[in-house]
Amino acid sequence: MPSQNNKKYIFIINSSTIITLNELNQINLINKAKEIAEIYIPNAVRKEVKNNIPIKAKTIQIQGVIIPPHIKSYLEGLGEGEKEVIITALTLTQKAKKTKIIAITDDKQARRKCKQLRINVKGILGLIKILEENNIITKRKAIEIIEKPPKTSLYITKKLIEKAKHKY
Repeated sequence: MPSQNNKKYIFIINSSTIITLNELNQINLINKAKEIAEIYIPNAVRKEVKNNIPIKAKTIQIQGVIIPPHIKSYLEGLGEGEKEVIITALTLTQKAKKTKIIAITDDKQARRKCKQLRINVKGILGLIKILEENNIITKRKAIEIIEKPPKTSLYITKKLIEKAKHKY
């Protein structure tokens, strides 16, 4: 559960983001993000990436949480990793007072469900923007990274990349 270490954020990261950052040779961004955020990776996500990716993050398993049946049925159709990210975000949001909880996923369906559940959600572009805004990476580095996603397994349009670049 969240500690009282004055971090601005708690990031709960899904496998889609981890895999894309690894493909971009930028997995170190997760470790750098620890300057401003506690990083949580649910057990199901760790299994999906098979612990092959070197991330220094807390593996979290929310235990003793009773998931209301309507939430459980609402999450049907999502992968186990996405479900655990959402459940973790919901659980931590109820417990964290001053820290901004953000689910980090590029799975379209999971992002839509997060928004409908009023969970703060960002994808890889949003994560990079947060890191740039908090001086973890430079503006130049942020733009360099976001220009690479079409060469990865992440589906992202050139139009969206151009739109993101103009925000930096």
